[in-house]
Order: sequence, then structure tokens, then C-alpha cells
Amino acid sequence: MAHIYTARYLVPVASPPVEGGALLVEGERIAAVGRFDEIVAQTAGAEVVDFGESVLLPPMANAHTHLELTDLPVWMEAGEGHLPEGGFVDWLLRVIIVKRQQPADVFPTSIRRGLDLCLEAGTGVIGDILSVTSAVDAYLHTPLLGTVFAELLGQEPQLFRQQLERTSSFLARRPAQHLNTGLSPHSPYTLGCRTLELAADSIAQHGCPASIHAAESAAESRLVRSGDGELAERIYPLAGWEDYLDGGCGLSVIAWLESCGLLRPGLLLVHGVQVDKEDVARIRRHGCGVVLCPRSNERLGVGRAPVDLYRQAGIPLALGTDSLASCDSLSVWDEMAATARIYGRELAPAEILHMATAGGAGMLGLDRVAGTLEPGKGAHFQVVAAPDGTGSRDLVAALVCDGERVRVRQLYLHGKARLQPESDA
Repeated sequence: MAHIYTARYLVPVASPPVEGGALLVEGERIAAVGRFDEIVAQTAGAEVVDFGESVLLPPMANAHTHLELTDLPVWMEAGEGHLPEGGFVDWLLRVIIVKRQQPADVFPTSIRRGLDLCLEAGTGVIGDILSVTSAVDAYLHTPLLGTVFAELLGQEPQLFRQQLERTSSFLARRPAQHLNTGLSPHSPYTLGCRTLELAADSIAQHGCPASIHAAESAAESRLVRSGDGELAERIYPLAGWEDYLDGGCGLSVIAWLESCGLLRPGLLLVHGVQVDKEDVARIRRHGCGVVLCPRSNERLGVGRAPVDLYRQAGIPLALGTDSLASCDSLSVWDEMAATARIYGRELAPAEILHMATAGGAGMLGLDRVAGTLEPGKGAHFQVVAAPDGTGSRDLVAALVCDGERVRVRQLYLHGKARLQPESDA
């Protein structure tokens, strides 16, 4: 049976907001988008669902997160109770130690809770990083779309080859009906040039999606360029990698990734804070996209991404929440509000909303089925309470800038409601 979903406002993202808008949904697909009166006049026998003072818009796309770390705050409570107040390396060291202390059986529970939090925040698309691949069955029943990336790290080539062999079985099957698999070489500070080359070869061989943390901190840039600094002094001894400190390559992080053969069309570069014009030109030349994580960057004090340079170069941009190790929530609504606060001079509200929806969906290879509300796409949309005192002209600005106060009333994925109905009380 066909359904017409209507509310005070419809925000397709691909086109301007529509007051009194509606979606015609047939099965798991959107059949029509437009004004409610026009769709009703052209449709016979459809059931009407009216959400009243609400907004219909695409679900959020969280293009970079670590759901296996959702329960890290709980694990912290059992230990020291908090993350350190120092910089990036202090934070990284503590997360590594706490994660190592956890038994393998806690990670599926953490992932499932993260999946639930994503749905509650109106998220329909994820790019999730999974290091504990034995926990992959935790995704089995989720309706979320996107990609789960198996995390790769290491310096010793032979051990890394064995790691790649183990990931072959992971890549061979979907974690869930609507989730793809990919590979995520962790970062330039946890892989060497040879292991990055092996990762690049594997990505090309499998033809799979790929993501990497890149140019996040000054410590990372220093390690790559000169082979020393805090990461060399504190993280490498912990991992037993002292013998792989080679004095650096004299290149920027992005230039080094290029020299290792990792940059390629569709690669997700996560963070992208420590870059210059030449790096942005490289990113554009190779057809990569950048996932910004403003709240995480702010929390860890690593700086601001050069958003103006990215925009001028036409680099695809998306948003990610990173994990609860560095953010207070997995809500892309919260991430949008932070983006507006931090990058409000460079990015218009409509651009930020695009990054949080169509941008993330497109970078995860889902632009034909999600990210915007258009005929032929999947019946994926969220329903949020309409901001008070807002008209259609300033609706997007109100949604984006006050995102942390937005209340998600319902989320539809594949034509089905995924949240418990709101109480009438």
C-alpha cells in the first residue's frame, strides 16, 4: 500500500524547502516529492500520515565513527574514571591502554548500543571503523546503510600480510543486509610506507571502499616529516615499533600517502586538519573526499581544517562524529551545530546540511539511494520537531545552528519506522 507522509515542512536537500510538503512512498521507494495538495490530487488510495508541526528531511550520514568504542566511558568508570586533559598524544595513549584492557566479548555490546544511538539521533547512513572484526555479527540486524571498514595497522610487512589475509573473509560477506565492507588503514602514524603500500594493493585488488585518519594532528605531521616527536617517544615504544623510526621522509602527510600509492578516487580522508594548498591539490587530483570531525578536533586541540581551501578546490566534504572517546554524542545533529559554530564564516547552513546528509551518503557510495529526498531513491527519511517561530526561508539555518536542540520524532529506513512512537503524555 502506498503512503503519503506530510508535515509542515519538507526539506529534500536536493531542492529548496517546501512548506506543506509531502512524500509519496511505495514500498521501499520514494515515488513523488512535492506539495501535499498536489500529491494527494494525483494519488488515489494512499494512506496519509500527517506529522503536523514537524520537518521531513533525509536521515543523517555519519561518515566516520567508531561504534566499538561506544561503551568506552563505561570502561573508563571502571578504571580512572576520565580521559586525560592533555593533548592528542595523551588522549591516544589512554584510549589504547583502556581498549587493550577489555575482553573481546564487550565489543559486540558496545557496537549494538552505538547502532541504537545512531538510529535515535536520526542517522541512517554510517561509515564505521571496526578493529575487532570478530565482533562483526553485532551489525547483523541493523537497518542502517553504509560501510563497515576493517581497521588495519602495523609496521612489520610479513605480519601485515597475515592481517590482510585474515580480512579477506571479512570482506567476503556483508555485516548486514544494507552494509558494505571496506578497509581502513588506520593512520600514517601506525603504518609504515611498506605496509601502506600493501594496504593500497589490497584495496585495489578487492575494489573495496577505503578510509584513513590523515593529517589530524601536528604530532602526526612531525612524525611523518622528521620521524620524531611525541608519537615516536610515547606511542612507538608501547607498540614495540622503535626499530621502524627512520628519520622521516621530509614530506607532508598527504604527500607521503600519495608517494605510498594510497590516494585514489573515493578514498575517505578523515580529519584533514594539517594540510596546505599543495595537499588540497593532491587530494583533488586523486579524487578523494574529506570527512570533517569538528567536535573531536576541538576536544583534542588539533586545530581547524582549512575548509575554505577545500571548498575552493571542490573537494567533497562530509561530517563524522568520531567516537565517544572524543565526543559527547554520536549525533550528527550535534556535529552540525558544532560545524556552524566553528566554521560558520566559511560554510552556509545549507552547505553544512548537505555535508551531513547528501555529502556523507555520496562519499559512502550511496548517492543513488540516500542522502536526498527524490523520486526513485530509497524511502529513507527522518521526522524532527519544527523549530519554533521559523519560516521556510530561515528553516535550514535554524535546524543546523540549533542542531543540538533538535528532537528526532521518527526515522524511516527502507519505508519502515525504526523508532518507538512518541508517548502522548
